[in-house]
Amino acid sequence: MTTEETGEPTAQELRDRASRLRDCATRAEKLVEPLGTHVDAEVKTATTPGVWTGTYAGQSTGRLRQYQQDLRGLARDLEESLQQWRNEAERLDDRADEKE
Repeated sequence: MTTEETGEPTAQELRDRASRLRDCATRAEKLVEPLGTHVDAEVKTATTPGVWTGTYAGQSTGRLRQYQQDLRGLARDLEESLQQWRNEAERLDDRADEKE
């Protein structure tokens, strides 16, 4: 039976969706570390004593630190999402098993 006949996805369609979710999770996982550490070197340099001083330096360093925190937050969020995608893929596989 096809999706059109029953209104429900077939076992193969469920498995295909699960596979796409796993592929997305794998690609996303490769981005987590680079995203979370993207400006770490710049922040380290900017916060080294004596590297630069003054109002602009302080403001720029503050923005860099905020970017660093934001990027780390995005990396954590992405990591949580990819785990949800993997969990959903497992659920879809279980549904496909039930249909077979």
